Amino acid sequence: MALAVFLLLPKTQASEASNVQTILQIAQAFGEAHLDRDSNGAPRISTDVDGFPYTMTFFDCSEANVCHNAQFVAHFDAMANPAHLDEWNGEPEGPRAYFDAMGGTSLAQTIGLADAPTPINVMGIFGNWGNAVFDFVALIEP
Repeated sequence: MALAVFLLLPKTQASEASNVQTILQIAQAFGEAHLDRDSNGAPRISTDVDGFPYTMTFFDCSEANVCHNAQFVAHFDAMANPAHLDEWNGEPEGPRAYFDAMGGTSLAQTIGLADAPTPINVMGIFGNWGNAVFDFVALIEP
């Protein structure tokens, strides 16, 4: 996988390149990832981390899809114990957990993006998000 990401390096480092496309290409190097738009027209990537689906919705974007922020959201059908959510949200940094409108629990984090994130930075973002998802699942599953 690392080789596939490094092969993308020349293609993704141009400052005029869409950081949405950069992130999509790297997500696709790790598995299936799809780009569409949310109900507000914002670019959104749907993918998963080891079987846990999540979305990345991009905000503060130019017409060329160079975006300054992305929000990662994972939904879990299980309704977490309120004490577990309090424990999770008691940490000063990182993703926030909440009961969602779909009757389950969600984990969300907004990430600031450089105009043209490097593949190494994007891999770090994915790694940190994946670690958070796994830690959260371990906390909420009985």
